[in-house]
Amino acid sequence: MEPAIEDNLDKITRELQFCPSRIWQVVKDLEGNGLEKFVKFLHDLRDKQCTGSHTGHEICGFDFCEKSRLDFTGVAQRHVCYAKNCGKYDFDISRLDEAVDKGELTAWALDCSKPIERPTPYMAVSHVWSDGTGSGPWASGKVNRCLYDFFVGIARRFQCDGIWWDTISIPTGKTTRGKAIATMHRNYKSARITLVHDAFLLKWKWVDAVTAFFAISISPWFSRGWTALELAKSLKVKIIFRDNVIKDLDEDILSEVKSSTQEHDKIVFERIQNLRERAITSIDQLLGVIGSRNTSWPRDVAIISAQLVGIFVEPRLPQQKIYQEILKKIGEIKTEHLFHNSLTMTGGFQWCPMNLLEMPSAIATPAYSKLNVTKGGDVEGKWLWSRDIKALENIVMLGNMHQAQRFKVDRVLRDLGKINGEPRYRILVDPIYKDKDVFKALLVLDVKLHMKNVEFVASLKFYNPLKLRAGWWNEGDVTIVGKNVAQNLQNATTPAEAESLDKDTELLVAAQNGDIKGLQKRLDSASPYAKDKFGMTPLHLAARDGRTEFVTELMGLHDAPTLRHEDGYSWTPLNHAVWHRHEGIIEAILDHHKFIGESLNDRDRLGQTVLHLAAERADRKIIEKFGIKRDQSVRIDIRCNSGQNIFHRAALGGRPEVIKELWEWAVEFYQNDRSRASKMMLEVPDYSGQTPLHLAAQQGYWDVACELADLAPPLLEMKNQNHLTPLEVAVKNNEQKIVEGLHRRIIGRPSDISHPVVKPALLRAAQLGYGPLVDILWRDDYIGYKDKYGFTPFLRAVSNGHEEVVSALIKKMKLATVPRDMEQSPLILAAKNGHAEVVKHLLKKKVANIEDADMAGWTALSWAAESGHLAVTRKLCNKGCEINHQTNEGFTPLELAYTSEAEGRLDVMSYLIMKGADRRSVDISELLLSAAEKGNSSLIAELTKNILNEDESLECRNREGRTPLALAACNDHVSVVKILLRKKANTEAEDNEKKTPLQLAVNAARGNDINSVVEIFLGIQGQEHLIERLSVPEASKVLRTALQRKYAPIAKLALERSRADVHYPEGISTPFEYAIEWGETTVLDILIRKASMVPEPNINRVMNLILNIEGRGDLLLKLIKAKVLPIKKDQKKRVLEYAVKNGPLKLAEEILQKELIVEFTDPNNLTRLFGAIASKTRPRNKRYTVMPRKPEPTNFATIKVRSRGYTSPETPQTPDEEFSIEGTREEIIEKLLEYGADMEARDENQ
Repeated sequence: MEPAIEDNLDKITRELQFCPSRIWQVVKDLEGNGLEKFVKFLHDLRDKQCTGSHTGHEICGFDFCEKSRLDFTGVAQRHVCYAKNCGKYDFDISRLDEAVDKGELTAWALDCSKPIERPTPYMAVSHVWSDGTGSGPWASGKVNRCLYDFFVGIARRFQCDGIWWDTISIPTGKTTRGKAIATMHRNYKSARITLVHDAFLLKWKWVDAVTAFFAISISPWFSRGWTALELAKSLKVKIIFRDNVIKDLDEDILSEVKSSTQEHDKIVFERIQNLRERAITSIDQLLGVIGSRNTSWPRDVAIISAQLVGIFVEPRLPQQKIYQEILKKIGEIKTEHLFHNSLTMTGGFQWCPMNLLEMPSAIATPAYSKLNVTKGGDVEGKWLWSRDIKALENIVMLGNMHQAQRFKVDRVLRDLGKINGEPRYRILVDPIYKDKDVFKALLVLDVKLHMKNVEFVASLKFYNPLKLRAGWWNEGDVTIVGKNVAQNLQNATTPAEAESLDKDTELLVAAQNGDIKGLQKRLDSASPYAKDKFGMTPLHLAARDGRTEFVTELMGLHDAPTLRHEDGYSWTPLNHAVWHRHEGIIEAILDHHKFIGESLNDRDRLGQTVLHLAAERADRKIIEKFGIKRDQSVRIDIRCNSGQNIFHRAALGGRPEVIKELWEWAVEFYQNDRSRASKMMLEVPDYSGQTPLHLAAQQGYWDVACELADLAPPLLEMKNQNHLTPLEVAVKNNEQKIVEGLHRRIIGRPSDISHPVVKPALLRAAQLGYGPLVDILWRDDYIGYKDKYGFTPFLRAVSNGHEEVVSALIKKMKLATVPRDMEQSPLILAAKNGHAEVVKHLLKKKVANIEDADMAGWTALSWAAESGHLAVTRKLCNKGCEINHQTNEGFTPLELAYTSEAEGRLDVMSYLIMKGADRRSVDISELLLSAAEKGNSSLIAELTKNILNEDESLECRNREGRTPLALAACNDHVSVVKILLRKKANTEAEDNEKKTPLQLAVNAARGNDINSVVEIFLGIQGQEHLIERLSVPEASKVLRTALQRKYAPIAKLALERSRADVHYPEGISTPFEYAIEWGETTVLDILIRKASMVPEPNINRVMNLILNIEGRGDLLLKLIKAKVLPIKKDQKKRVLEYAVKNGPLKLAEEILQKELIVEFTDPNNLTRLFGAIASKTRPRNKRYTVMPRKPEPTNFATIKVRSRGYTSPETPQTPDEEFSIEGTREEIIEKLLEYGADMEARDENQ
């Protein structure tokens, strides 16, 4: 990347607050001028002002995302409600264990009552744990009501009766949890829709498909490993954007991006499209969809990869075994995949990295030769090979290899590829380089007796091209083998497990895995009617899991297949095949000579036929196959238990071609009577009043909605149970294309039909603030249209604060026609609801008179003050409105705010008083008390500055006898306390319980913590006498703060009133610790006098503090002598060392007089430790030198002692003596001390 381009990319990336690492995943494969175009795309994106941002990625780089490796499982669960105190739903997760064991769904009914049963339709949620949509720190099964209800609303919109959300749908039992994760893909595969919820995407405004696609490509959701699986297995994926706009990934986004000219779009599109086609058949496809996902655990990535390629993973299977099964399943790699720098697996896959995803991608060069992977893990294919190891001299890059490989390669190069003088190593080169420069090759080792077989050693890369010298190279088949220890796992079933299976179970397992080998032999000893515990026959299992070859083979060998047999969920094999869209299996079953058309009328437990399923899940090609099998016995007018026919389901499926095909069926079924066919099949509502057109509009399928409207125009007028037409449903969901399409068809109808349909839709669009929809639906003659509450579209937009819509409607309407009904004044509506920007806009455009009043005489300011809307109050006052205007009942705005219970009323009152509002009718005392209790410092400042003229006004009291200072103190409102203290508020005023403000503040503090207000009181000079009024518990709290802030007089007073032996929890310093650290001896003297002993739990902390500060020995000695701080056995050595090093010596003597237990591990330590003490007690006529020896491994030791002659006036010279002392280390020390040994003396070696 050129520096200038890189700098521009980094600059715009950080300006837009995107994660550089996520951006790099999008652009790393761009070629040519693709990067420059991408930078321009980002600049254009900035101008659209529609983007979200990555929070917390400020220090990420292009090569690493700082947040990608964080554990987000403990992130608190998000709220979508304003109050954030909605409570929680508590799901009984234990019920999921039974559901997993029985093979049931772990999706929950929308009412939270129980897990649903198949085939109940449900919505799967694909989400990002870092957003707070995981379980968070709570116990399993607890979720915020608002968040769950939010998901329920979306589920209902898409006709789902249950929700699968891993937060509440994964069991906690170890065994069942493993089973649930191993079959995770089926939850998405069977879901009616999968909803993508990502807080990052929720910040993006929907403007077009290309912009949305880019947002998806850099979203946290797309970086998850599980996302790849969810994308691959989900039939319908819905993504939610800003303003709860929900778009279909395939229909609304991918179909539009497919023709994009942006290079980065094409690259990401291919990755997603591979997944949406649900076919991962190559290593490069797997690397493309998984390699860029950096927010999943390594083992999860292995499981995801296996499920993507269609392998069932036994939960306990090792990670390497999972990757080996993937390679065997795919069965093919390219030569480029072997050129990695990783350590490899053992056994038959010795050539493969331990992590399969560390393989390099070969997608950029399709010409690389293909190699076959055998079941044993060997790799077979054609190579150019040579034994000319000398040709590698001085060109191999060793620096980028793993150390273990580098050592091995270096040895081979040094020995010229020979072992015991015999050439044993070869170089392998891809045949595509036969006539080209070669910059990489494989180094392999010959397997004896097998010219064709070699073992992988390392991949080599070269500084300079390797010269392929003529005559030194051969071309032929080569097999890279392992060491033949790889265990051939058969889809996670070990041989021991296989032996234990009976013949019927073997057939069921073979069906699930699609294993047709020896199928005829199995059928000789096993029954094709055998059922597993879920009632599924081999044909059911194979049909469900898409084992087309097995289904075909089974039906060919068995003349009476279980075509109409129902499993435990009341589904036939054809039901399963249709729901999962296995086209080959559907065709095989329909073409079987035992299949009869009448079976298409069979119903499951939900009353739906296989045609219901086909209408929703299939495409036209499959529908046509059903049409061929259709005869007079097949009824297409069957309605399921919810009253839906095949057209309702086709509307849910979202394919217009299916609608067309089914319509031909319907016309034929009703003998070419199109009118009757329309009335019976299209214009019929389900039991919730929804027609197929309602459902299409609700789902956001534009082309389906238009197709249905064209086939049956009366559908445009029909209303559902909520009295909404399809057009209103489309407006409600902000589906602009559908609104355009339906509106165009409606206005072509007579006005007496069109107007009653369009007007309510316009009103709803204005109410919701959807400006583009208002533009589509607007007509000048709709200006006076009112709903049953008297609101016009303009007033709805004003009332809901939609400034853009208000502005647009003002332009559309002539000023004279703007409604002036005082009962619904636009300015009053905006002020009442707190929409400051709308108020500003109305005043600017002169749409309203600022002094207009309603029937009760309330102006816009009256309503703003009473509602506590400070921003609106400011704008109105700044525009010169009458600040003391009186309502019909004589109330001013200040009085209305005063009597209100609105949250912002105190701020409004403060502002009005500052602007000079008449305050005579307001009880200032009550206002002071309220402002102090709420902590409204601005109002307190205004009241104390402009109103109070007498000191006693500060001493007003509430029912509990508390003054403003007391109320502010007990609520820790620091700024208010400071203001009142500056105004000389009485600090000794007692409430009804004889509590001063200081006492109230102390009691309001939590645990042993002290709030900020207490510190203010303690820091005021002359307030020491307040301490004397504290109770013992109160004084104990104050004591810590006084010691911490080094308020010596207050600390002493608090000590006299408190207990010093209180236990303090871990992490909270004790008074002893503060006093020791401070070095305040007078405070410590009081502590010693008041405390019988340092509390047991705090002894170690106090001792450690002393021993880590120089010059605290005197304090420690004082504590020990006072018997306040006992010394534990394991502390004595440290205390003695401290005493010798820092003094005083009396401290060491004090310890030795008590008891001597010292671990004697080093004589030098012993010498330093006791030298000072022994010198004070040695005899005058002898001096002894300790001669250290290496300590014995036991506690028993021998030490040699030499005495030297000593001369004094009283005694003659005595001869030198040498002797030994034996015993335990403690005994030796005691004897040395008895002899008066000089522990500081040194011999010639010391």
